[in-house]
Amino acid sequence: MAVAEMEKLTMTFKSEHLDEVLHLMQGFQGIHIDIGFESTIPPVKKAKIDKDISETEKILQEIQTAYSVLKGRESTNMLGFLKNPGEKKLSMPELTKIIENNDWGKILDEVIQTDRQLQNNRTRRQEVIKLLDKLKIWEHLNYNPLDFTKLRRTTAVFGSIHKKHMDEFLGNLIQHEKDGIIFETVTENEDRVYFLLICHNSMTDRLNVYINEFSFSTEEYPFDKPQAEAKKELEAEETQLIEEEAEIVRLISEESKYDEILLLAEDYNLNILLRKKKSLEITYDGDNIIINGWILRDKRKKFEKLLSKNIPDEDYRILISSIKDKDIDEVPIKLKNNRLFTVYETLTDMYSLPKYNEIDPTPVMTVFYLLFFGLMVADIGYGITVFLIGLFIKKFLNLKRSTKGLIDFLFYLSFPITGWGIVFGSFFGITLPFALITVPVDIILMTVMSIILGVIHIMAGLVLQMLNQIRLGKYFDMITGGLAWFLIFLGGGIMIMTGMTGWFTGLLYTVLFISGSVILGIGLSMVIIVPAIQSGKRWYAGIGKGLYALYGATGYFGDFISYTRLMALGVAGGSVALAFNTILSFMPFAARVTFGIFLAVILHSLNIFLSMLSAYVHGLRLQFIEFFGKFYTGGGKKFEPFKAAEKNVIISDYDIDNSSDDKYNN
Repeated sequence: MAVAEMEKLTMTFKSEHLDEVLHLMQGFQGIHIDIGFESTIPPVKKAKIDKDISETEKILQEIQTAYSVLKGRESTNMLGFLKNPGEKKLSMPELTKIIENNDWGKILDEVIQTDRQLQNNRTRRQEVIKLLDKLKIWEHLNYNPLDFTKLRRTTAVFGSIHKKHMDEFLGNLIQHEKDGIIFETVTENEDRVYFLLICHNSMTDRLNVYINEFSFSTEEYPFDKPQAEAKKELEAEETQLIEEEAEIVRLISEESKYDEILLLAEDYNLNILLRKKKSLEITYDGDNIIINGWILRDKRKKFEKLLSKNIPDEDYRILISSIKDKDIDEVPIKLKNNRLFTVYETLTDMYSLPKYNEIDPTPVMTVFYLLFFGLMVADIGYGITVFLIGLFIKKFLNLKRSTKGLIDFLFYLSFPITGWGIVFGSFFGITLPFALITVPVDIILMTVMSIILGVIHIMAGLVLQMLNQIRLGKYFDMITGGLAWFLIFLGGGIMIMTGMTGWFTGLLYTVLFISGSVILGIGLSMVIIVPAIQSGKRWYAGIGKGLYALYGATGYFGDFISYTRLMALGVAGGSVALAFNTILSFMPFAARVTFGIFLAVILHSLNIFLSMLSAYVHGLRLQFIEFFGKFYTGGGKKFEPFKAAEKNVIISDYDIDNSSDDKYNN
């Protein structure tokens, strides 16, 4: 329940160590670098960096192409998707050492060259197939097309017309036979008919005019050999290309063993790219570099030791200072919570991160979010279903860390869903005999319970408001604000519980009721009297201010009513599940145990999805408006340390004490 402590960092060092320092920071993962002044970069230096960026991006594109080639040729095995090899963890020196000990550049060239051979092979094979297809129209010709070029006194024309013109075309050809035009129908396909036309050279012009009337399309023989010989050579070439392709695919399959090296090389070059881009965002001062930023306090000594071990002491200066009040708005925020609360930090981040001098609301918010979410879904069967799905995914599927966070988010929600399901005695909409609260019978009880939970939720927000105001030294605001309203709700709650429930009698009733009245009176007096004291001689203005503040009770009343959505959604989900079961119960027995099972899975899956979606949205609303609105300002900017890319490998913290390397290698 804390914001990680930060310190301000200013570092000056010789420009020759720039890449090495950035490399150290990538492995260190604890420094947020502020953007410097780009105009201070020497033009020659900037041009070189831009060139390096362009070259590195080209290398990364080649690596991605090569990797896609290797993965595209691997055999697909569905069971492989269910195996979780785990996430590889390396330090920056370990990653660098692996890359330098493997000639990944040669591997990259071999994969790209092999793929290029494969593409050339397939391109040529397609050309051969097209040539064979084109040769088919000449195979039916009983003459060698090459002999047509040897004719002296006659002209031979080979071509085709559309079938719809065939009858008319043939009729005209027969009429022109007396003019010396000889024709032969050679072959036909789906829409065209092919002819060989022969005439004396003196008739060539008339023949051309005639065939043009029918959109006659001439064909040129594309080979330098007779049909049979050309076909034999093309078929032989196609067979050879198929064999070559099989060999190339085999080579690529063998090269697939290098896919991990390529992934590591991708991360290695991504880190280089990040360093090059970051070098455009810092301040240059002649031959020196100035980096301003923020460092995690608990990692400061480690970074100082890391610098002294890798950079000569005389080549750098580092100044680390405590956070001043004027820095509060600029300090980047890193939340520091346990494993459970860390999963739900995304909700806080979705609203707004706290400022450096604020309390992190995530732990308290998480407890209530889980409580409310479970109440709005509330079914043992639904909770177990979500639990088993989450467990299966976590255990058997290989997921990225971002996806794992989402699965953990849903996995932890299964526990309050199951817990409230036990309270309601609901199992896939079936009411069990041990139900403490029955849906939808006990609607009044559920409504009261929802409002009570809302009061507790808002009172927790008031406690956090008091703690924040104490931190900021705003003691009078704390008394007239959070403390006063907390006492008002506490006293009023005791009086209502004592007077309306009938749980207490006799002396105990009297003590509780009077205690509640006193607490309520103290709270009301704080709202009115303390502002009067603050106002001094204008005490009447303070009283007016306090009375106006009491008008805020109407807002709190609206907030309490808003929590009835917990009851409404809980009843809605349970009623829908009950309706589905009722529909299924009307089916004949044979249909219920066959199609009915499938239908039940579909219907209840839909209800789980809709119930959880509604609980997600309305749970956030209660946190962001009713809860955060009582104490939380936010507005902090996220702590984004300069770190490694971590696309394919997780970079672990650099172990200074146990490292055998004196320096990061690049």
